[in-house]
Amino acid sequence: MAFDTHGYRYGERQLEKYGVDSSAGTIYSGDHVKWSTAGYIAPCGAGDNPIGVAIDTVTAGAADGDVKCEVDISEWSVYEYPVGTGTATVAMIGTTCDLAGARSADVTASSDDNLKIVNVDTVNNRVFVRHLYPTAGVV
Repeated sequence: MAFDTHGYRYGERQLEKYGVDSSAGTIYSGDHVKWSTAGYIAPCGAGDNPIGVAIDTVTAGAADGDVKCEVDISEWSVYEYPVGTGTATVAMIGTTCDLAGARSADVTASSDDNLKIVNVDTVNNRVFVRHLYPTAGVV
């Protein structure tokens, strides 16, 4: 089996299953996912706030929730992602950055601050990150 260059590396996982939004298309293992407007999950894009990382690769069903996807919601898991925007440097260790897409980091932005950089691979322009998930009240 080939080594997945995106995704989980180490740390404690907390896994939950969530219904997939019918308009989500395909969610790939290692994708950051978010709550969609329908209350189901969908892949993240740049500037989105993730609620976790997909463990499964799934294709959305015809109706919301027809398909379930297992998601790691732990803030202690460490994942490796390529840098989609910018260049990783050792000085970034311990700082935060934003998503550049479902499977990449934007190390030039920190308005969302949802990724904490715990290590870098400057040769391959990759970051090892923990997730800082936003919280919101029910009202």
